[in-house]
Amino acid sequence: EAGVERDQYGFKLTDKDFIPVYREWVQQHRRKAEERKAKWMDLFRKSPGTSYLNNDKLKKLVRKGIPDSSRGEVWMDVSGASQKKAAN
Repeated sequence: EAGVERDQYGFKLTDKDFIPVYREWVQQHRRKAEERKAKWMDLFRKSPGTSYLNNDKLKKLVRKGIPDSSRGEVWMDVSGASQKKAAN
């Protein structure tokens, strides 16, 4: 359907009054996600390899959200799967 606006998951945005509110929310969410990503990149830069696992900020950052681009690697490290994989 041409001209139908959709959200990031493909759902139609049908409420014309809601669309501007949604657009503003998306902008704010993207800004916040970029801020979080910068904090994670700073952590990785300061703690190379898996040494970031011993950083006091890790718990707080995980609770705030892991960036999509780093999520798989972080969960492999945090869960211990990286170490098990390296051992085999």
